[in-house]
Parts: sequence; structure tokens; C-alpha cells
Amino acid sequence: MGSLSPRRPGILLVHPRLREPSEESAGTFLRWTKLHYRDLLSIPDTPALGHTTRTLRFVGKLGEPYFYTTNVEDIGILQSEAYYKIPRQLDLENTRALSKDEEAVGKAGQVWDVVDTIFGVFEYVGGWEKDVSGLKQRLESPERLNTVQIESYQTLPLPLSTTLTNNQTPRNYLIALTIRNVPTTLNPESAPSDQPAPRSVLALQEALLRYLASGNGPSTISEEGVKIATSVYRYAGQQAQPAEHPLIDVGATGEWLVVALLVAPDVQATGLDEEVVEWVDRWDAHAVAGKEDVSVEWRTWSGDLFMQ
Repeated sequence: MGSLSPRRPGILLVHPRLREPSEESAGTFLRWTKLHYRDLLSIPDTPALGHTTRTLRFVGKLGEPYFYTTNVEDIGILQSEAYYKIPRQLDLENTRALSKDEEAVGKAGQVWDVVDTIFGVFEYVGGWEKDVSGLKQRLESPERLNTVQIESYQTLPLPLSTTLTNNQTPRNYLIALTIRNVPTTLNPESAPSDQPAPRSVLALQEALLRYLASGNGPSTISEEGVKIATSVYRYAGQQAQPAEHPLIDVGATGEWLVVALLVAPDVQATGLDEEVVEWVDRWDAHAVAGKEDVSVEWRTWSGDLFMQ
């Protein structure tokens, strides 16, 4: 029997936008997402492709695009028969039995009737989260980042909090950088996850981590004990795109993606704090990008659903 090819971990990045933003349509889409996420996590594990490990949902203001990621052990699973068999109808309660903690969507039709959605498959490359000790050796003590726990977003430990009860979500903010015009030196003979990210991408990731951990931001994210989960991804190409999934415009958004999820695990979430968004927006990423001759944009969301 031949050996299996190395796995290519990554994420399916999804940007759904409500067609008619309202509290009712937002509630319908959330109920559908909870059932759909359970279906994704129930895809059978296989030796070649592994399984779906995490499904994460982040929200902004009502009417703005959501930020969803489906974290997988191999991006090939997103073109598998098991993935394509997952129903996209709204009333998922009519496709299988619901568990006692699941709620019916209560609306017929297709999910595309409620949201307009674009997708992109990104392969995990990894960044400073693969060498936290190396990163901290670069820092001038007593820089606060030395005391912050840094984890991988690709393998994000769940639950986010072990102190909150009743399935409460801890305060969290996801910052996503999309980066263009990056000189690429990846070896096509090796999996991206086995290679370092380009210097320009690592420089932006490091600058973002320093800013988030500085302790100079709003009090809501400056508590002791905050954690940051971060990872670097590269667009996997149209050949990795699932069929009938409208494609994100990578030419406009960038082929490199850096995510950093800041979590205050002992504080209950209260939604997206505009003060935090404004503080993140003041981060001078363009100064870092300019030195590296790349283009970067970034946005902030807050997570309300984390499943594994």
C-alpha cells in the first residue's frame, strides 16, 4: 500500500452578507449556521483527508459581511463527496434529527435566499505562532507581549474560556489582514505548512501582535491574562475551490491572510466594541507594509459561535 500524501491543513473562508439586514433575518441565519456547523463537524474522518476540526463565526455591525472559517486538516475535504452532500436548505431540521440543544430554523427555502456569500480556500502556512520562543527573543524586555500566551488559530484550543459558565462567550476580537504584492519564494515541491511565511508577511504579523499586546488599547482588551491565537494562510488557488461556491476576489483582497484572535477568557462578551475597532484602525500597518513594498488592509470582528 502506498504512503499517503502529506496533509494540507487550512480554512474555508466565508463572507456571508444578509440580503435584507434585520434582526429577524440575522436570527434565522444564526439558527441555520448552528445546524450547518454541526453537519460540517460530522463529516467522517478519513486517513487521507482527516476531518473538519473547528467552525468559527465572527460578526460586525448588522448588514456588514460576517467572517466565517471552517478549519480542516486537509483542504481536499472541501471537494469531497461527504462535503458536497451537506444540505444547504434553510430548514435543516427536516434533514436530520435535532439534538436536545439544537433549535429548528423554522423557515423553508435555501440559505442563499437569506445571504449572499463568497468563499475562498486558504492553505495554512504558519507564522510566528510556530516559533513563539523565537518571536519573544526578538522583543525588548519587559515588552508586554512576553507575558501574553500565543496560540495557533488553525488549531485554536476550545472552549475559549474555562472560567465562564452556561456556554458564555468570552470577550474576543478577530483582526484579519489581507495582504497583496508579496514576493513569493515557497518551494512548490513542499507543502506550504512545512515552509516559513515570507518575510514581509511575518513582519506584519509581528507588528500586529506587538500592537494588540501593548496594553495601550481600550481597557476592554488590556486586562491581564489575554491570549492571542494567530496564523498565516495563503490562497490555495481556484483548483482548490469547491464547486458552485462563488469565489472571493483575491485580486482585490490579497492572496495572503493573517488572522489574530485576541481573547479575554475571564470576561463575558458584549459584542463588537466600537472603541476597540477604532483603536485597531489606528494601527499604522501601512508603515510596516511600505517598508516591505506590499499592500495591506484589515478589519475587526467579534466571535459569537465557536464549535468543534
